[in-house]
This record gives sequence, structure tokens and C-alpha cells, in this order.
Amino acid sequence: MLYLSIILSIIFISGVSWKIILAVISLPSIVLTALIVIYFKFNNFFQTKLLILLLPHQRSRINGWLNPFEYTDQGYQTKQAITAIGSGWYSGKGWMEGIMYVPEAHTDFIFSIIGEDTGFLGTSIVVSLFFLLIYKIVILGVKSNYSFGGYMCSGIIGLLSFQIFQNVGMNIGLLPVTGVTLPFLSYGGSSLLSNMMLMGIVLGVSVQTNRYMFEIDQ
Repeated sequence: MLYLSIILSIIFISGVSWKIILAVISLPSIVLTALIVIYFKFNNFFQTKLLILLLPHQRSRINGWLNPFEYTDQGYQTKQAITAIGSGWYSGKGWMEGIMYVPEAHTDFIFSIIGEDTGFLGTSIVVSLFFLLIYKIVILGVKSNYSFGGYMCSGIIGLLSFQIFQNVGMNIGLLPVTGVTLPFLSYGGSSLLSNMMLMGIVLGVSVQTNRYMFEIDQ
């Protein structure tokens, strides 16, 4: 999924015909829409006819995601994360004052701890900072003097956006738990190193793009 987010972002700005892009994404979109409609409108059919086609551990993970408070064993992480974020209310319980136990809180579920300790205010600041970072990369990509720099910025934007959306989404129960880290906040050397390398690429594009006061035009 991470690779796909990079590829689709680059294709999106590469000038490929919209007809080709729509043809590629139409089938997955139709299938996803159909599954959502069936789940909400014909839940009994969804449970008895569709889920039965999957393996037991796959069914338990899907049920744990869709109904974490009903399937408490399978959806334990999601249930604890939702409860932690909800208990933070507007301003949180205070730094390091959270009492909810969330498995892997320092990695995949760091957002739930931020929500419990700092509340809606703290999580809003975190999300706003991510938006600001992505916005700055967008501006840099648009101003890039060469197309390759724009493509690199586009791929990085897609990757960071997907990681943020997926991680926050699984913390609030919107998306299934996948193990995608929250950039720059989740514990893990490889995650931090790879994201810092991405920022190095962005800075490299910036160096090639910036113009200076005393620069001599060739």
C-alpha cells in the first residue's frame, strides 16, 4: 500500500490521460462502494455470505475492526485506542497522566496517547503540523525547476499522506489496524530514518529550486 501511494501520486501529476486513470481506479472504487452498501444495508448477507468465504483469522480481524466493542478480543487494540482518545476530551488529562492501556502505544498507537494526554487540542495541533508540512512540500514541488523534482515531491506527499491518514484512521476505528507508523512520532529507528531521508530528498529539491539575491543568470 505504501508503494502504491507513491506510484499513484506520481501518475496523478505525470500527465497521463484522465481516461486511463479513471479506468484503472473505477473497478476498485465500484467494488469498495458495493461492499460498503452491502455492509450497511444488507449486513446479514455480508456476514453469512461474504465473510464466510474468508479464513477464520481473516474474519476475526475484520469483525474486530468493524465492531471493536462487540468483538473485544479481536478488536482490543482499536477499542482501547478509541476509549483513550475519547477520554481526553478537549484538553486531555495532562502530560503523561493517561491511564488507559493501549498495546504498542509507543509505535502504531502513539496518536491515541497524544489524544488522551492532550485531548482534541493536542491532536488538532499534530494534524495541523502534518498539513503544514505537506503544504510546504506541495509548494516546493510546484516551484521545482525540473520535472523530476516535482515527481519526487509528489511521491513523498502521497507516502506521507497515506501514512498519516492510515495511522490516525486506525487509531479512531475508521480504518483497519495495519502497522503503519505515524511519521516522526512513532517509535522505531527504521521508520524515523526513512522519513528523515525523505526530508533530505525534499531539501535537495529545494536547493535546486531556490534562487538567491546575488545569483547571476546564465
